[in-house]
Amino acid sequence: MIGTARVLLEAKQRGPIKDVAPALQALMDSGYRITRELREQILRIANESV
Repeated sequence: MIGTARVLLEAKQRGPIKDVAPALQALMDSGYRITRELREQILRIANESV
C-alpha cells in the first residue's frame, strides 16, 4: 500500500498533474491531516517551493 502523498508525487512524475502543492492543499482543506514538516518534505521531493 502506498500513501496519498506518494500517489500525488507519481501523478506529477507521470503527467496527470503539473504541481503537487495545489492538490495537497485541496486535500488539507477538505480535512486531510498532515504535519507541516511532512508537507515541506513532500514539496521538496516534488521540487516545489516550500
